[in-house]
Amino acid sequence: MTRTKLRLNVKALIEFAARTGDLFAERQVGPTAMEGIAGHQKIQQSRNSQWQAEYRLKQTISIGQFDVTLQGRVDLLNAEVTPAIIEEIKTCYQPPALIQDSKKQLHWAQAKVYAYLFYLDQHLDQHLEQHLDQQTPEDESCIVRISWYDLTTKQLHSDDQHCDAVELKRFTYNLLNIYLDWIEKFTARRLQTVTTAKQLQFPFDGYRSGQYDFARTVYCTIRDKKSLLAQAPTGTGKTISTLFPAIKAVGEKHLEQIVYLTAKGSVQGTVRDSLHLLQGKGLKMDYLLIQAKDKTCPCRSNDEAVKQSCDSDSGQCSRTVDFFDRLPEARLACLDAWDLSPDKLGQIAEQHHICPFELCLQMVRWSCVVICDVNYLFDPLVGLAAFDDNKSKRALLVDEVHNLPERARQMYSAALSASQSKAIGRQLTAYPQLKKRCQSLARALTALVKSPEPLTAPPPSLTRSIELLMDTLGEVDAGGNDVFVHPPEGLSDWLKALYRYLTISQLYGDSHVTLLNQRQQGKYKETTLRLICLDGAEFLTEKYQSARAMVGFSATLNPMPFYLRLLGLAEGSLTCRLPAAFPIENQLTLRCDYIDTRWAHRAGSITPLVELILTVFTARAGKYLVFFPSYQYLNDVYQQFELAQTDIKTIKQVSGADEAERQRFLDAFFQGDESTIGFAIMGGIFGEGVDFAGDALTGAIVIGTGMPQPNEELKLMEAHYQRQGLNSFAFVSQFPGFTRVQQTAGRVIRSETDRGVVVLVDPRFKRFDYQQLMPEHWQVMGCKNQARVRQVLEDFWGDFMHAFD
Repeated sequence: MTRTKLRLNVKALIEFAARTGDLFAERQVGPTAMEGIAGHQKIQQSRNSQWQAEYRLKQTISIGQFDVTLQGRVDLLNAEVTPAIIEEIKTCYQPPALIQDSKKQLHWAQAKVYAYLFYLDQHLDQHLEQHLDQQTPEDESCIVRISWYDLTTKQLHSDDQHCDAVELKRFTYNLLNIYLDWIEKFTARRLQTVTTAKQLQFPFDGYRSGQYDFARTVYCTIRDKKSLLAQAPTGTGKTISTLFPAIKAVGEKHLEQIVYLTAKGSVQGTVRDSLHLLQGKGLKMDYLLIQAKDKTCPCRSNDEAVKQSCDSDSGQCSRTVDFFDRLPEARLACLDAWDLSPDKLGQIAEQHHICPFELCLQMVRWSCVVICDVNYLFDPLVGLAAFDDNKSKRALLVDEVHNLPERARQMYSAALSASQSKAIGRQLTAYPQLKKRCQSLARALTALVKSPEPLTAPPPSLTRSIELLMDTLGEVDAGGNDVFVHPPEGLSDWLKALYRYLTISQLYGDSHVTLLNQRQQGKYKETTLRLICLDGAEFLTEKYQSARAMVGFSATLNPMPFYLRLLGLAEGSLTCRLPAAFPIENQLTLRCDYIDTRWAHRAGSITPLVELILTVFTARAGKYLVFFPSYQYLNDVYQQFELAQTDIKTIKQVSGADEAERQRFLDAFFQGDESTIGFAIMGGIFGEGVDFAGDALTGAIVIGTGMPQPNEELKLMEAHYQRQGLNSFAFVSQFPGFTRVQQTAGRVIRSETDRGVVVLVDPRFKRFDYQQLMPEHWQVMGCKNQARVRQVLEDFWGDFMHAFD
C-alpha cells in the first residue's frame, strides 16, 4: 500500500483537533502580535544558560497509511535537568484564574505535543510501545509547564504537569487520529476533484478571439510559477479564461487551491455561475464564497426575529457558545457539499447552531476554490491566516486588478480621531479608569498640534497612550464586565481604528506619511491623525509570496508599465493584451471637443450638456447613462435637464444610497422597456462591475477625464513618485482618471451582439497623450459642434437599421 506523506505544524494540529468550547476570541481583547512577541522575548531572555529558546522539534510519526512529519518550536526547553522541562509562554491581560478553561486546555495540548516530540528526539521511540501498560522510568517523563505572562501586572504565573512518555504518546496519537480521519475523507474528495479536473473539456463549442492563447498563457504562468498581468476587454470571457486553465492546473497537480479575488462583490456571482457551468460538465470541484460578516451572521440581521434567535442570557451570541464542540459535525457536512455559497453555509450553520461566518472561515484552508474580496488576502488586519499555508500549491486570480493599487493604499493606511475617543469615553461612566484612558488618548492627539516639529513617523507618545488604553480595556474585559455585552455606540468601529493604527504604525515605512489635521467643527476643534500609504506596491509584492502564481486581469490596464509598477509586480512578470471580442463597428465612440468640463468652465457647460444629452437620446430612444466627476456637477445638470423636458424618464444616483436605492436605480435599466436616462458618478458603483448586457444600455455619455479632485494627499503622492523619477501627474491623476473613463465606457458593449454609443465630453481627449491611452477598438470620431454630433449619430443608427432591412 502506498503511504501518504504529510507535513504538519503542531499549532495547526492543535487548532484542528484540540479546540473545544466557545469562540472566546469573539469577546476578549487580546494582546497584539507585537505585544506577544515582546512578552515571549522578555521571559526567554530572563533565563540562564541552561534554557534553550525557540527549540526546534521535528519528527516523523507513522499511523495507518500516513507518515506525518510533525514540527514546531517550543518557547523554552531545559534538558539539563531531570526530568526535562518543556515550557510554553502565553501572554494575556488577566491572571490565569480568569482565562477560560477551554483556552487553557489548548495551551496544555500544544505543550504536551511538543513534549512528546522532544521525547522522540531523545529516544527515537525505540522502546515506547513496551511501556504502554507499565510504569514509565524517570528518564521517560518530563515536566510540561505553561507560563502565563500578565501584561497588565507584568507578573508571570506558571503551572506544571508531570507527564510520562506513554501519556504523551496517547495524547498526541489521539489528536493525530482525529486529524487523519478528516484528512482521509478530505483526500477522497480531492481525488475526485483532480480526476475530473484532468478530464474536463472547455465548456463551449469554441474559443473567442484570443481566448485560447489567453487561457494557455494563464496555465503556463501557473505551471512555471510566474506572475501575469492581462488586459482582456469586455466580452473576452475573462472569468472562464482564467478559471478553466487554473482548474486544469489542479488536474495536473500543480495546484491545490485557487483563490479568486475580487474588488467588487458584483463580480462574485459571475465566478460562481462559471463554476456551476463547469460542474454541470462533470467537474467535481468544491468552492467557498466568503461574504462579509455583516451580511452573513444572523445576529447582525435587520430582521429582529432572526437576530434574537442568536442571543443568550449572557449577552454572547449563542451560536458562538460551545462553537468548537459542534464544529466537527458541521465541518463534515461542509465536506459533503460542493457548493459552499452563503446560503448553503447558512443552512449547515443553522442545523448545528453555530456562527455561519466563523464556519466559513474554518473551511477556507480545505476549499479548492475560494471566492472572496481582496482584503481577505491583502489587508494586514483581516487577511486570513489560512492563506499563509501551502504557498507552492496556490494560485491567485485577481479580477478587476486595476482597483487593487487604490485598495492597497486604503488597507495600509490608518486614521485616529480625537472626537471618536471622546464620544466613547463619555459613554463609559461605569468604567472610570477606561474613561480616563479614552480622555488621555484624545488629549494626546490634540497635543500633537502644538508640536514644533513636523510629524515624520507615528508619534511614540500616541502609541504608548493606545497601548495603555488596550491594557485597561483588557482588564475590564477579563473582569467579566458587560462593556462588550452591552457595548457603547460606536465601540466596534473605534476598536477597529485603534487596532489598524497600531498595525500600520508597525508597518510604517518610506511609502507612508503622517498627516495631522485640525478643523473647526461647531464649537469644537476636531483633530485627526492619519498614517497615509502613498504606494502599496511593496506590501502587495510581499503578499504575492503566499502563492505559486498570481494572475491579474482587467479590461483596463493601460498603460501596462504603470500598472506593473503600482501592483508591485517583478520585472520578469508576463503581460498580454487580448483583442476586442466584438466587431469594432458595433460601438460608436464620439469625442465632443466643444464642451469644456474643467472646473473653471463648468457653469458655462451646463446648457450645452443638456442639449447634448437630448441630442443623443433623440437620435435613438433607449436607455442611457450620463457619468459625472462629482455629485455637485451631476445635480446642476440634472436640475436643468428636468426643466428642459418632461417626457423622458430620468433617475439619478444619490450620495450615500442604501442597497434598496441602488437596486431601484438598476431596475430602471434591467426591468421593462421604458426609455430612461440615468445620471451617475464616474468611478462609482454603476461605472464598474455592472453587466448592462443586451438592451439594458444603449449608450454612455462620459463627462470629463475622470481625474480626482486635487487635495493634500494627492500632492503628497505626486511628491512620492517625483522622488522616484516618475511622471507624478500621470501616475496620480491622468492614468487613474482615464481608467475610470474606460471602465465607464465599457458598460455599453458587453457581448458580440450589443451595439451602442460612447460619448466622451472634454477637449482634453483630443490631446496626443490621451489618444495614446485609448484602446485600439475605439474608432474615435471628433465633433466640433452639436450639428456634427447629430449627423454622426443619425448615420450610425441608420446603418444599424439598414442591417435589419
